[in-house]
Amino acid sequence: MTDEQTAREFIERDRPGFKAAFIDESRMRTLALSDRLQTALLKIVASQATVDDFSPYRISQATDEKMFSGRKAELNTVLGRSMTNYLMFGGRKSGKTSMLKVLERRFQERFSDRYDVRYHNLQAAGHQDHVRLFYREIDDRIGSVEDFVRLFSSKSQSRTQIFLLDEADLFATSPDEFREELFVAMRKLADEGRVFFILAGYWQLYRECLESCL
Repeated sequence: MTDEQTAREFIERDRPGFKAAFIDESRMRTLALSDRLQTALLKIVASQATVDDFSPYRISQATDEKMFSGRKAELNTVLGRSMTNYLMFGGRKSGKTSMLKVLERRFQERFSDRYDVRYHNLQAAGHQDHVRLFYREIDDRIGSVEDFVRLFSSKSQSRTQIFLLDEADLFATSPDEFREELFVAMRKLADEGRVFFILAGYWQLYRECLESCL
């Protein structure tokens, strides 16, 4: 094992996630003999880094709001109007999760007295299981669509519920009868002004909503 490999293992073990460039004797000699020190140093760093290390965008998670830009019109549409259900379509890594996370924070900052906002990622489970998981996270007493509607129809709420549902294509892949019951329940609760839903997904959700739109 080289000195560089040993050093990398030590850093990964001691400070996971920490990024470092290593300058060995050969690279130090290159720097010492270079008449353009900054350029030479940048080349050494670049040779040991990936594009993700320099990218301002987060590939595996939502973008921090400080780095989030654009979508002003869409944010204003959701935040500036009377609440209703919304569907958000887009390919992978197109910013859907970041958008939902920004909406979650903005609702909490501006309308915490009016809305109780909850974000859920449905990717963890498949078919009907993801709905059961969603129910359990809301209330252990919910075991069916009927229970879900009954809970919010009978409940005296000081704040309106808003559910931000990421990876909602899984709703669209549920069995036909089960899926239709769920969408009917969502529409009913939204029409009564009790619960609203913002769903983010891609083609499966889009195709389903052509036939049964929220």
